[in-house]
Order: sequence, then structure tokens, then C-alpha cells
Amino acid sequence: RSWGLDPARIVTLENGQEDATTLPPRPLEPGTGRARFGFFGQVSAFKGIDVLLKALALLPKGNPARIQVDINCAHLEQQTPELQEHLKELAEPLIRQGVLHWAGAYAPGEQASRMAGVDWVVVPSIWWENSPMIIQEAFVFGRPVICSDIGGMAEKVRDGVDGLHFQIGRAHV
Repeated sequence: RSWGLDPARIVTLENGQEDATTLPPRPLEPGTGRARFGFFGQVSAFKGIDVLLKALALLPKGNPARIQVDINCAHLEQQTPELQEHLKELAEPLIRQGVLHWAGAYAPGEQASRMAGVDWVVVPSIWWENSPMIIQEAFVFGRPVICSDIGGMAEKVRDGVDGLHFQIGRAHV
């Protein structure tokens, strides 16, 4: 604008996200609520998957809220053996309990169908993400986000409006 450009001709596409058709809410079975959560992205020590798994482990036995988490992620095999083992130790009991589904990697064309199966997208990163793509993608598909309360995550997600914040690295309330 300061160069004299017409503001009506200026368009911003954040990280190239184009408008897409917002997905309808996930169909619910009778007596159930919006308790299906999804993690999307790459595995790394900084993405906070362990925080999410530790939070799941704190659920009351029997899971009365019928919470389920889908882990949609890539590159676990490229992480250190220690991180791989740590995540496996956290995940296995949750998978046996039926609380966790480790869906693994997905192609870009599969994102919409996987996103359609969740009610919330969880972004538990423990580092200062500057403009997380998954938050933008979740909003494009009409999914609220639960995220760590720092950096670009806290800036993108309006607590109590289009998602919720939680204290970075904290698995419990």
C-alpha cells in the first residue's frame, strides 16, 4: 500500500493454503461426543508426540469418555533408536486399550479423508513453531486445534474461539 498499490488487488495466501471445502463434522454414533483427536505431521523429538501419549495414559481406566487418538505421522524410522523405543513404550499400552490408533504416514491426497475422521487436531509441539502448516490445514478443513501455548501455535489458534491452548510440555491439567 505504501508503494501505491491498490489494496483491493492484494491477496495473501498463507503458506499457499487455498480455500478448500470445509469438511462436515464427523458423524457421531448415538451416545458419543466429539472425542476423536488427530495428530498430523512428522515425528521428531520436538513435535511433542510423547506429551500427547503421556496425557492419554492419564485417562481413567475404561475410558468412559470414549476418547480415541489417531497418530498420522511420517519418519518415525528416521528418528534415533532411543526416541523410537520411547514412543513405542508409550504407545503400545494405549493401542492395546483401544485409545490410540497409530495410522502412520499418509499421502497429501489422503489428508482430507483422515481429517474427516477426527473432531480435533492436536499440535503438542515443544518448540516455537513459527507458522505450523497443520494448523492452517486443520482450519481449511474446519477442525479446531488443541495446541501448545507458545510461538506460532498460540498466535494462530485463538484460545476458546477456534481451538484451545495448553501449557507447553504438560501432559496433565
